[in-house]
Amino acid sequence: MTPADDDCFRGPGSRYEHEEPVAFAVIEATAIIDWSDPAHTPASTLWLPETLFHKLAKTTRLDELDLNRQECLASGACQQLSQELKALEAATQDPDVRKAAGLVRTRAELVVVSARKQLLLVEGS
Repeated sequence: MTPADDDCFRGPGSRYEHEEPVAFAVIEATAIIDWSDPAHTPASTLWLPETLFHKLAKTTRLDELDLNRQECLASGACQQLSQELKALEAATQDPDVRKAAGLVRTRAELVVVSARKQLLLVEGS
């Protein structure tokens, strides 16, 4: 993950520029996330346009999440999500969906391989 990933889809002039974002971040299990306070905002948060989120959700467990609250996926759920996203990456012809699936999958895999207790936070705006 690089800082360029954080909001790479919603740049000025992009087709997603004015879309509401869905946040994806790897967090410690005990973390308290408060987006209004920089001290409690996760580093390397991916801000995925809602349209792309819904395209990923159609074929993955993301469809089960409530975007109106902070949802956290543990290692087992992230492992399944990673497999679903990998299949989506291979099947889609849409380069934006492929890139979004890869960026979310990278974060999910970090949770799976982490030696610490980490979660994948997903939250809409």
